[in-house]
Parts: sequence; C-alpha cells; structure tokens
Amino acid sequence: MNPVLCERTLGARYGVRDPSVFKHEQPNGGYTVFFTKLESAEPRPSTEEWHDASNWSIWAVHTLDFVRFDNIRRITPAGFASPSEVVQWNGEWVLACQSYPGEAELYYMTCGDSSLTSCSTWSAPQPFLAAANQVSWSTYVPGVGAVGEEAVKGRAIDPTLVVTRGDSGEQRLHCFFAGTKSGTTSKHCNLLGHAMTSPSSEDKNQGLGSAVWSLVSESEPLMGSDVDPEGVENVSIVETSEGEWTMMLSVGLQNQYLAVAHSKDMETWSAPVRCTFREGGVQEE
Repeated sequence: MNPVLCERTLGARYGVRDPSVFKHEQPNGGYTVFFTKLESAEPRPSTEEWHDASNWSIWAVHTLDFVRFDNIRRITPAGFASPSEVVQWNGEWVLACQSYPGEAELYYMTCGDSSLTSCSTWSAPQPFLAAANQVSWSTYVPGVGAVGEEAVKGRAIDPTLVVTRGDSGEQRLHCFFAGTKSGTTSKHCNLLGHAMTSPSSEDKNQGLGSAVWSLVSESEPLMGSDVDPEGVENVSIVETSEGEWTMMLSVGLQNQYLAVAHSKDMETWSAPVRCTFREGGVQEE
C-alpha cells in the first residue's frame, strides 16, 4: 500500500503518525488531515529523539483527493501528539490531543468558527480530564518508570471524542483514552479507559477543562491485556446506520494489527476481532 502522507506528498522528510480526517461541509471543501509530526535525523528515530518533546507536534494539511495536498501548517507548539476526531460541543469545534512524551496528559483545542474550514485557527492546547492520569490501573510510563517511583504519575494517551444523546435528549461527550501498565511479555501494555460528561457540568466561560467527568472505567479498563499481552490503543468510534457503535482499534505493539469491536451502549463492548481492508470495505476475520 502506498503511503498517503509522506516525503513525496508533503515535500519534507519526517515521521508522520496518528492521522485524523475531517470532511468539510462546503462544496468542494475537501478534507483536513490532522497528524503528528516526529522530527528525526534518520527515517527511524533514535531513542533520544523519541523521548525529546521538541521533536513532537501536531500539524494539519488540506486535500481534495488524498493525492495532492496544500496548506500544510503547524497547529500546536512542540510537545503534543495524537489528534482526535473533531467534534462539535457546546457551540465550538473541539479537537483533543495529548502532551508527549513522558507522563502524557490529555489536552483539547477549540475553534469558534460556525463552519470549519482548512484555514480555521485553533486555540492553544488546554488540559482536561486530569482524572485519566490517576486511574489505579495505569501504573507505568514508558521511558520513565513505574508510577510511584520518584513521583511518577500515570499517563493518558490517544484521546478519542464521541458525542451522543442520552435518554432525556441531553448531549453527552465521551472520551476514550489509553493508560499503561508493565507488560508480561513486553516492556508495557496499553489499556483502554472511558469517561463521559454533559454540557451542564461545564462552566462555559472556562471551557472543557472545567467539566466534571464520570469515569466509566475508574476501577478497571474497558479492555487491554485481555485482548493481547501488549494491549490496545489508537481507538476510533463511529455510529452505524442501526444506531449502534463500531470501534476500530490497534491491537498489540510489536506485531500490531487492526481490529473492530461493537457496542449498543458505548459501555459494554464485544471482543475485538481482527479485520482486513479489501475491495468493498473492511472485513472482519
């Protein structure tokens, strides 16, 4: 498979990771692709380069056809990665991300434009959902050590935002994220967490950072080592035409593959099943 974003299409050599795509509503508006840029001297970054926050940042680029790209621009300072899907929440566009590397925390950015375009300006990243770093099952930070050693705290990575409506019609914002524990057959294992909030819990003058979150996975993760010894990460969730939910996620680390899981309520999920991309769509194995 030919890479879509690479040296050939972007005109520069650097690592490109964590893509997130937003489809614009305007005629011929095309798409904005948000992605993590990892700068390194060689195609494969050294350990030192990987653990240097100055090498990480989030960028955006516009495309009409995923062949030609224009308006490439940096949208965060150094030290941020893993842009989420863009959602509308409390009258603003919201994009979540994480600080990186080390004891990563969850952040969000907003855009107040009524109609999002490829030229829209995003706010500076602001922290939210601090409780994600404090769940009891996230006990290890790669490259740093175990939680509790020299005041190491848990990390929270790969945020995914999903907006739903409750039985009363009130909107709910869900945030899925990954925490980490020491692995049994590898250095570490990533575990999936889930939290949700409502507009009424948020001070509109202070934004999402003031929201009160309910940690669905406070005592244990939704999934992780039960799926693979190296866990799961990189979650994306879409609603089906039947009103149910499909999650696509990465399983494992060294021999990573894509899988899908299904849910009717966003809280109880089926066991992930490996999937492949073929003509006609995604097929579960």
